[in-house]
Amino acid sequence: MAVIWAQLVINGQKNGVHPFVVPIRDRTTMKTYPGVFIGDCGSKFGNHGIDNGFIGFKNYKIPFDNILDRVSGVDANGNFRAIENNLDKRHGLYMGPLSLGRSFITMNPVGSTFNALNIALKYSCVRRQFEAPNKK
Repeated sequence: MAVIWAQLVINGQKNGVHPFVVPIRDRTTMKTYPGVFIGDCGSKFGNHGIDNGFIGFKNYKIPFDNILDRVSGVDANGNFRAIENNLDKRHGLYMGPLSLGRSFITMNPVGSTFNALNIALKYSCVRRQFEAPNKK
């Protein structure tokens, strides 16, 4: 399963980007469903703990109930409904939590840099750079 962000179109009218829970692999064979293609983007420079990939869909349909509809969605009659009618504000309601996660990703290297600087400074204070010449 994956959470996919896609444009919600009802009767030709675009209603903004919405999250959907999408089944992408068969549970028994682990092969992707027809119409789903995925791939790996390779390793990331300096951050190997996070893996990037891509996913695409071609003529792939998901069940009606798979839209995550806390902010907006589609009612049983196929009509769009939203708690916020302004598209920009609704988009902000969806993107706010994702932006917080992105800020944590950027802060992680900053914290690591501070730790490395702290270790380097402490070590430089106690390390002896040159031996004193022997005095006879």
